[in-house]
Amino acid sequence: PRGDTPRELLGERDGAAVAARYRECVERGETIEYEETIEHRAGTVEWQTKLTPVFEDGVVRRLVGVSRDITDRKRRERELEIARETYRNLFENVNDMVFVHAPDGEIRTVNRAVERRLGYDADELEGRHISILHPDEASTDDEYGTVDERTERIESKLTAKGGDVLTVEVTRTTVEFFGEAAVLGVARDITERKRRQRELERYETFVEASSDMVSVVDENGTITYESPVVREVLGYEPE
Repeated sequence: PRGDTPRELLGERDGAAVAARYRECVERGETIEYEETIEHRAGTVEWQTKLTPVFEDGVVRRLVGVSRDITDRKRRERELEIARETYRNLFENVNDMVFVHAPDGEIRTVNRAVERRLGYDADELEGRHISILHPDEASTDDEYGTVDERTERIESKLTAKGGDVLTVEVTRTTVEFFGEAAVLGVARDITERKRRQRELERYETFVEASSDMVSVVDENGTITYESPVVREVLGYEPE
């Protein structure tokens, strides 16, 4: 390409863009850096270019340019941005409450589900200790001081801003958050499930203690449950 102008080498559009950069460097009289996308015979290439003017007697006589092919790097950056946006959408739109906090318990970020379910704005929680959501639980900094690489699942309670208490199933695991170790907590509201479970247990206790024989049959007449008192009344084992 020696002896060719930018337009002769790269075509009218890309050549004009490159020539404009050359003029900018001359007019500013200082080094400039920029990224550009060039179409040529080998295909589309993305370059990172550094142009430096060379002065003689106070006048720019030539330019020294160093260009580096960053096509692969830019492709990886685009792929990373797509992945980041995908995860961001999942983070914000998932129904479960998601918390990210530092090993010492300081909340880094929460998703929209936390705001909806607990009534806090994100900025009311970010920077606060995670214990703000567990006011009725005796916890110490030691509980949050060690980040375990294992994933653990625990049952806990979260207290909403208005005072309501939710029973949640929490999955906690170690993640990297902006280059720092952090804990990712995903909390699923099981309040209603636990309420129904307790209600079922109360009914079971009542039936088991009742002196009446209680039977449950399906639409075909098949017995699906028989209370223990059947032993005394009919001499059968419930099974």
